[in-house]
Amino acid sequence: IASLGLVRSSPVQADETLPFVIQDSVYRTNLAISNLDAVPALVSIFLYDNSGHLAAQSALQISRLGMVNLSDVVSHVFGYPVDLPFEGFVRLRSSARITAFAVQIRKANGDPGIIAPMSDDASHFLLPITTSIEPWSSSLAIVNLAAKATVVRISLRSDAGVLLAETERSLEA
Repeated sequence: IASLGLVRSSPVQADETLPFVIQDSVYRTNLAISNLDAVPALVSIFLYDNSGHLAAQSALQISRLGMVNLSDVVSHVFGYPVDLPFEGFVRLRSSARITAFAVQIRKANGDPGIIAPMSDDASHFLLPITTSIEPWSSSLAIVNLAAKATVVRISLRSDAGVLLAETERSLEA
């Protein structure tokens, strides 16, 4: 709890959201966080359920220019061991500049799926690769953390940049 107080008193240099984490009998989510600054980073990890309610939180320190890999971030934040199924998203706040990504791991064979972060002020995002070729498929999870509803435009482009399809979705607050 004292370490969380330090995060609040330090200026926030990073505020990133990873829009999907899961823990169940089939999948787990790993989280990698890199400190981009030459000073230690105090990182608060907030775990929210799919309704946007804070489910658990923790904090950790990452050495200067260091990296931490959390195998099964849900269990890490709730405290080991946790066998309860969980779906939601992670928000990271840090006293230093950080970058992070998550990997959804299929427990049976170790197949990974990358989950990229979004900063709160981002208005555009490029997911550089998608597929629907069996046995693989891509999924997109979008979380609206704003206090008001918003509309999101989703565009699918070919590898040459040609627009293949486009849709808009309304997201509640």
